[in-house]
Amino acid sequence: MSLLKGKRGQVNSFIGGVVFIFAFFLIWIFAYLILSNFVSEFSGAGFNTPVMDDVSAKFLWGFGLFDSVAIIILLAVIGGVAYSSFKVATHPIFFVITFVLAPFLAFMAYMLSYVFSQIVSNPAFNSVVLVFPRSILIGTNLHWVMLACIVVGSVAMFGKKSDRGQFVNE
Repeated sequence: MSLLKGKRGQVNSFIGGVVFIFAFFLIWIFAYLILSNFVSEFSGAGFNTPVMDDVSAKFLWGFGLFDSVAIIILLAVIGGVAYSSFKVATHPIFFVITFVLAPFLAFMAYMLSYVFSQIVSNPAFNSVVLVFPRSILIGTNLHWVMLACIVVGSVAMFGKKSDRGQFVNE
């Protein structure tokens, strides 16, 4: 099972990147939902002073900046897959195997996209959808992220040149 457990196939990098994005975005969206509910309940109950309301509004605004960080995280995951693929020395047959497995990997990523869209489409998340539009766009299109990881990883793995062919000296 060199393809799944070993370094030659890079399937774990592809799957790991998409699962990381899925989990990270869900954690941030749930955290914002819980935090915004706490802030609105405390504010509605009359426990907050005007200064506390101002601070909590600024904190929620700062927490919402994660939506801009989501693009950086996406690019970092794709770049990490490219870097790890570039460092791996493997035989060209693994490109064929990756090419054959690409539809299955994309289907797995599509299922994660579907789960993400079903979770976020809940009416409880209406306020979060307005705060995190880029994150939700990326999270509902994880199959395209998987495709980008496969293409970039394959090009990085098999597009390198050295004196000894495809193998890179460490």
